[in-house]
Amino acid sequence: MTHLNFVKFIAIAGVCILLPSSVIATDASEVGRNAAVKGTVQILSQEQLQARQAVVKEPVFLGDKVSSKIGSSLQVLLKDNSTFTVGPQCDMVIDEFVYDPKTDNNSLSAKVKKGMFRFTSGKVSKTNPDNIKITTPTATMGIRGTMVEVLVGPEAFLCAKKEGLLAGDIRMDHAGATLIILRGPGPNTTSRNRKGEVVVESGGQEVRLTESGTGVLVSNADQKPSEPFVVSDVLFNYFSRRLRTQPKREGNFQPFEINDDWFTPIPVPVTEESELFTPMDSIEDEDWPSQNGNEFEGDFLSPEE
Repeated sequence: MTHLNFVKFIAIAGVCILLPSSVIATDASEVGRNAAVKGTVQILSQEQLQARQAVVKEPVFLGDKVSSKIGSSLQVLLKDNSTFTVGPQCDMVIDEFVYDPKTDNNSLSAKVKKGMFRFTSGKVSKTNPDNIKITTPTATMGIRGTMVEVLVGPEAFLCAKKEGLLAGDIRMDHAGATLIILRGPGPNTTSRNRKGEVVVESGGQEVRLTESGTGVLVSNADQKPSEPFVVSDVLFNYFSRRLRTQPKREGNFQPFEINDDWFTPIPVPVTEESELFTPMDSIEDEDWPSQNGNEFEGDFLSPEE
């Protein structure tokens, strides 16, 4: 071996030694599994030209675009035990995932363009809300040790109006308006802060949610988030009903636990289907769920029922 080749060998070996031992998810890397599916939820992977119907236990890869239809929902269980519950008419993509159970140097990033979702943090958010970033067209959220529910788009504006949050002169980005609710720590949270925390940033300013049952409204990307408000039981009910993945009727899929013998099934292509699509441009009083929970999406049960 010549002196020059020896130097090259040493340099390459040194780089290999310095590489971290954590697994960094790259394009086509598996980040989790579908734990529960209801209705029509399509997933488009970066290397595919056609979307596929979400199937229970099917892998979810970094960069997969998840899109749900009316009356549909999907629960994704990530490898760190975080969960995303995607509600109706939601577009989401997980664009970063780094997880090594032996270290705290982990991270997760996702983008949600529209719709409703619930995120329950797992081990990635163990120490710092900066480890998890979820962005919408108007807001960025850092999440630690808790469960957060979010609504993006015109429906957020309408819910905010029902909650009495639109007093005064507010410039509203109807397509990107974001309503954020702190539900509270999940039952299996590993956070050192049992109360949990959500840091909401917009317009270069931050507002922190630290009390369960509070929320903020982000009206546009240039505006500071609203001051925290107490979420009404009616609004809680509304989120609960639209985010459930367990209908009364048969055919529901129960969530499952992660194990070491995950399999990789053959993707099931989505077939053409006729579906009535009616954007929710208004929430009528009769559609707004009552506290007894009997007036909206009849095949759903709220946690209180």
